[in-house]
Amino acid sequence: MIAASSSQLFRMARNPESKSVAISATVECLGNLREALTTPGFGDFGVTILPTTLMLATTCVCAGDTTTFRKHLNGALHIVQRDKSKYSLDPLWWMSLKWLVHLLLMNRLSGLPLPSRQTKGFIDWDYLLTCMPDLGRIDLTSGFSRELVTTLNMVCELSEPRCMNVDASGHLYENDPARSAYSRELELRLIELRKKTASTVTDVVLRTELEISHRLFTDATLLCLYRRVDELPKDNPKVQATVNLIITSLQNIDKRSPVHAQLLWPLLAAGCDSTTYAERTIVVETMESMTARGMGSYENVLEFMRDYWKNGGDMRWDLFAKQTGKDLVLF
Repeated sequence: MIAASSSQLFRMARNPESKSVAISATVECLGNLREALTTPGFGDFGVTILPTTLMLATTCVCAGDTTTFRKHLNGALHIVQRDKSKYSLDPLWWMSLKWLVHLLLMNRLSGLPLPSRQTKGFIDWDYLLTCMPDLGRIDLTSGFSRELVTTLNMVCELSEPRCMNVDASGHLYENDPARSAYSRELELRLIELRKKTASTVTDVVLRTELEISHRLFTDATLLCLYRRVDELPKDNPKVQATVNLIITSLQNIDKRSPVHAQLLWPLLAAGCDSTTYAERTIVVETMESMTARGMGSYENVLEFMRDYWKNGGDMRWDLFAKQTGKDLVLF
């Protein structure tokens, strides 16, 4: 916590002392983490290893260090694989799994090579999904529902093989009727998920922000489906209608709300596929507000988005990131 808070203070105030404290605390934390991982019989404190690893990963990505972030993510996956039978009833373990699911999904959407443990069968999605609320409910901490996580994971699975063969112009070629039918099924499922409510939440503001967050993630998944799987061009009516839905949802959240901290992916997806100055202005203002709070990941993505608007043309943003060597994690 000292490492994370000091790093955040440095990004906001540019205080050299805070940077030194952050580095010192991070080194100490890593040393303690290594000791905990290698010490037999670490006891009940072992459940804290996973959230500590995820805190380090999140601190790195907030600072814009995606390389170290992925190393910590690999470590987290190893911990889950090793310890999932030990802490199955611990609330801290389940909260950490939700955190991990969000990080994994946002990392997967980057369109760039995944951490090794994500490509070698180390992820048991059936197990990870058990941390999400029962069907029909929105998770209070992430803004996702179990159905949305499952559908987003399917969209990623459907799009990833096509990222392997890209020609120089960024075009992809494939026409599989079964794939098209499955894509249509996912589209209808996502359209239905837009209607999901958080009816059990009594706080009006929290309920509104939770429902809008879920809708934003759902619409961003739709954009991913349209652009990466269906290969629809940016000016397609379906694409632009979905961009408009995201922009409208963003306008219903106070720009000062901390909920924006987890909405980097919908902001990037809508921003890159937007075609009007007004839409882009709304996205930029929201992202600049988060950058002012020390969110280095927002600063990096905003820089990328401006480059994309200038040079990306109609190319998908993930292909443009791959072409330009820009490493993004949307968290």
